[in-house]
Amino acid sequence: MDLIFDKEEVTGLKDTALKDQLKLIKNAGAPNLNQGPLPTLVGDICKALTDAIDLHTNGTLGSSIKMMRVRLRMQVMMRSSRKKKKRKIGRMY
Repeated sequence: MDLIFDKEEVTGLKDTALKDQLKLIKNAGAPNLNQGPLPTLVGDICKALTDAIDLHTNGTLGSSIKMMRVRLRMQVMMRSSRKKKKRKIGRMY
């Protein structure tokens, strides 16, 4: 899953995709999401995400986002290598 920095696209997200995007932006270091609990209402989540996108366009989230993308790529690579190992083990039996 990639980070989305388009306000219109973010406000069009629903259910799990919206909450996943919120978690991704929070983990990337959005300062507006580091205090207190995460919002739970759809309108509040959309507002928090659009505020985080504004912070990103102003340069506040720049380095955090780059690090987050690197971590996500590493997780994907590790998952795919685990699947390959499981397949090899399954063939041996």
